[in-house]
Amino acid sequence: MINQSIESILEVMDALKTNELLIGELYKQCSKQWPEDKEFWISTEQEEYSHAQYINNMKKLLITNPADYKIGYSFNKIAAETTRKWIKDITEKVKNGEIRKIKMLNIAKDLEQSLLESKFHELLSSSNVEYNTLANKITAETRQHLEKIKDKINESS
Repeated sequence: MINQSIESILEVMDALKTNELLIGELYKQCSKQWPEDKEFWISTEQEEYSHAQYINNMKKLLITNPADYKIGYSFNKIAAETTRKWIKDITEKVKNGEIRKIKMLNIAKDLEQSLLESKFHELLSSSNVEYNTLANKITAETRQHLEKIKDKINESS
């Protein structure tokens, strides 16, 4: 049986996974709203879906061998839920044409920056190579998203 603290971590991981999926949906909507940048948005969207899958795989690893993990810092699940609501609101605004492209790029930049600052990879520590590889991939790819978005902002200014 999984203990309470691990159960709490699994709930946080579910919230983070949901946010990755919602960010993917936001970027998908951006690809429809700004077809001239479709490739940019779709490639970033697909990576967000990959992040959700990575988190799912990380959960499975944690469930399989909880003794291999040590809880790092406390992650605020309420903040993840608030972010979820905000992402849904922004997605709806993009869909309705209420956000200009440059503003959306800046929102995406802030979103990716906040994901890096959340230090998700420090939620758990483990000697499990597969878990660490997945956590590091999410962090590295999020950094790449941030750089791509900054480049797109400079290109669009």
